[in-house]
Amino acid sequence: MVDVKLDVDSNPLNKLAGSKKNSSFSVCSFLIYLAFVAGFVVIGLDAAEFISLGIVKDVMGLKVMKYEEYDTIASSLDSLKKEVEEAKASVQMKDTELAAKNTAVTDMTNKFNAANTEKAAIQQQVDEKQNALNAVTAEKDALTNQLAEEKAKVTALTTERDALKAAAEAPQAEAPQAEAPQAE
Repeated sequence: MVDVKLDVDSNPLNKLAGSKKNSSFSVCSFLIYLAFVAGFVVIGLDAAEFISLGIVKDVMGLKVMKYEEYDTIASSLDSLKKEVEEAKASVQMKDTELAAKNTAVTDMTNKFNAANTEKAAIQQQVDEKQNALNAVTAEKDALTNQLAEEKAKVTALTTERDALKAAAEAPQAEAPQAEAPQAE
């Protein structure tokens, strides 16, 4: 029988790297270690085939379903994807319409602003003409007042002239009447 010592504290990689003591034992123990690891991996993969669906549901949080259910869900997912793409196309079309309407609104706003500017210019002209009309009306009123004053002066002068004329004619008319009785 061969005397074998197990070195529990040693790392198999250190032995592989070239540790000089018991080199034949080190390679051999490393190969045994690899065989155990490979065995555990094979057993784990083989056991994964027989894992309970309950473990998959509970631990992994996945839903386990039959192939027919999967096909039904996949086909409904495909139809929903088509509906989403149609909705995206509809949204794109509405965005295009919205952009056209925004452009039309912008054009109308520009026209409205231009019309308001033109209206302000016309209103300014109207105000200037109204001011000129008011000035002409004030001048007309002043001239009308002056004319009325002149007419009043003319009327006063005419009245004074008529009074003077009447006064001048009245003594001459009284004088012949007074002279006429003396002649008789």
